[in-house]
Amino acid sequence: PILSDVWVTGEVGGLSAPASGHLYFSLVDGDAVLKCALFKQHLRRQGRRPANGLQVTVHGRFDLYPRTGMLQLLVDSVQ
Repeated sequence: PILSDVWVTGEVGGLSAPASGHLYFSLVDGDAVLKCALFKQHLRRQGRRPANGLQVTVHGRFDLYPRTGMLQLLVDSVQ
């Protein structure tokens, strides 16, 4: 991974929950937008699911999504 053990705070937006059981969303803070993925094995351990408009702090690691070449945060914890 490029950067691991990262904490980021922002507002959840563009939440998508496909049939795979994963969640995809963006964290928005001012003019900045960060794409995030929360895979189902980590989602099961969360006390609360992220929702659009919710202010959250997430933990995870950055990774490159090969299909698009986009940097994204792979989330393992949501507070």
